[in-house]
Amino acid sequence: MDDFYEEIHKIRQKESEKQTSLETDENTEITDTLHAENDNKNYDNRVFQTTDNMRSDYRENKSDGYSWREREVTYDKKDTVLSKDKLLSTKWMLDYAVNPYSPLLFYSDDVFKFGTYQAGVLVEGSYKIIDNRVFLFDYKLKDNYLSPRIFAEKEMYAQLYFESSHVMFDNELIINNVSFYPIGSEKEDGKRAIVSGIEVITETQQKVMTDNVRFRVSPNTDSQTIIIARYWERGKKTDSIKRGDVISTLAKTVYEDTIDGITAPWYYICVSESEGHQYGWVFGGYFAPYFKEKEDEYKKMLETELRNCIDKE
Repeated sequence: MDDFYEEIHKIRQKESEKQTSLETDENTEITDTLHAENDNKNYDNRVFQTTDNMRSDYRENKSDGYSWREREVTYDKKDTVLSKDKLLSTKWMLDYAVNPYSPLLFYSDDVFKFGTYQAGVLVEGSYKIIDNRVFLFDYKLKDNYLSPRIFAEKEMYAQLYFESSHVMFDNELIINNVSFYPIGSEKEDGKRAIVSGIEVITETQQKVMTDNVRFRVSPNTDSQTIIIARYWERGKKTDSIKRGDVISTLAKTVYEDTIDGITAPWYYICVSESEGHQYGWVFGGYFAPYFKEKEDEYKKMLETELRNCIDKE
């Protein structure tokens, strides 16, 4: 344990020396040969750093930095060595079904940031790779419901796992029992996963509804239904996805049900709306393949259904 705290003391001493050097040399020209301690290669220590708002545009020149939203993703999910390159190569996102707009980013000058696209930076601190884990320390928190729950301790380790049961991603970085998923580690179709304790097989496709089907919290007819936000935005309060609407499937149940004489699995799907996405379940007996050339036909069907829709009480 003494060796551990000695290592942390060295890290902080180096961070202090680096900050002093930057403050006394603010006018020094940015180069691409500044040394980064975590890897045996050269980085421009400010290339991946930015003070831009997270909704800023992508910058073409390396010295201009990258915005949070537009970082180039080169993540290799099969590489099991945790390096600075791996941390910098992607955006680490909270579960899309929980909060799809909350990225965690690592920068080449040993800084990490966590925030939301709406609120900006909520946490900023330092990191170091130690024994194939990420050590997070010296961070400052802004008042937000997410930050104190995740960054509850003054110093924490983050562990990267490569066989996640998540329905969308193979890899996950766990910080204080909260998972961040790297863009670039998406699951292929046909893989087993778990959604709310239910075993599923991944299947990502666009489908068209051939009937009005209730959108549910769980894959059974007794479960609670979900009001579809994108219809609510148009003044229609309903819990059924309408005929002609196009949805995205993520996975299907291993088992099948028979409803109204039709046998099919349940599908875990994503329904897009202006503020993000909704996730839930629909019975898979009322889908048809999606064809782009039929979009006008789909829209007409959907508009007809919405005009005839009676609001749910």
